[in-house]
Amino acid sequence: MDKGEINKVLTYLGLMKHPSILVLALVLSVPSVLAQPEVSLGADLVSRYVWRGLDFGQSAAVQPSIEVGVGGFSAGTWGSFGITDANANELDLYLSYAVGPVTVGVTDYHFPGVGLDPGTESTSDYFNFDDGGGGHTLEPFVSYQGEAVPLSLTLATNVYNDPDYSTYLEAGYGFAVGGVDLGLAVGAVFALDSADGTQGSGYYATSNDAAITVLSLTAAKEVPITTEFALPVFGQYVVNPETERSFLLFGISL
Repeated sequence: MDKGEINKVLTYLGLMKHPSILVLALVLSVPSVLAQPEVSLGADLVSRYVWRGLDFGQSAAVQPSIEVGVGGFSAGTWGSFGITDANANELDLYLSYAVGPVTVGVTDYHFPGVGLDPGTESTSDYFNFDDGGGGHTLEPFVSYQGEAVPLSLTLATNVYNDPDYSTYLEAGYGFAVGGVDLGLAVGAVFALDSADGTQGSGYYATSNDAAITVLSLTAAKEVPITTEFALPVFGQYVVNPETERSFLLFGISL
């Protein structure tokens, strides 16, 4: 399916005009349609927000989340808010459905900003749904989490507000050593359709048609605080071969 056909399908579904409203409506409708939903909320405090090999804000961040789940459906919101750099804020909505080890879903990315002139429409405005300059990017995804073999795969493609149709592919492998959960991952990005004729993906700031942006090692464990409470902590070492940058992160989950 080419770019034009994709846009026609999205227009028919109403996504091209109001993508965030659709995701929000689905988020709100899941609990009312299906009985006995489970609600979870939490937050991570991280020393740096690094996503798919990209550094957002060069700041520590608080990352809250709320999720409603019932059966195989999950819907929720996740955000990241820089402690010293509010321009690095992110606020997402997502909807997913899991069948066994396979999960399919869609994420609506929004990056609210600060210091905007009143009455000026920008990519930070929540109700700016323009394609090519609006405040939302839609990304359908599919992931696989192995059970017998701890192998994970994720494939995600921007289909709205990204002329390159930037795509991310990641493979991971999990294991444990001495009571610490470890994970190895490699991630690559490529553009399905560079509309302006240039190479690479502007969304991921790459200059090549395909590039590895993530080589990572993650470690996680629970630190006992009392006999009834343990604090989950994690660390991650990330190398981005495309930008030739590396990061060492630490986080606490609540």
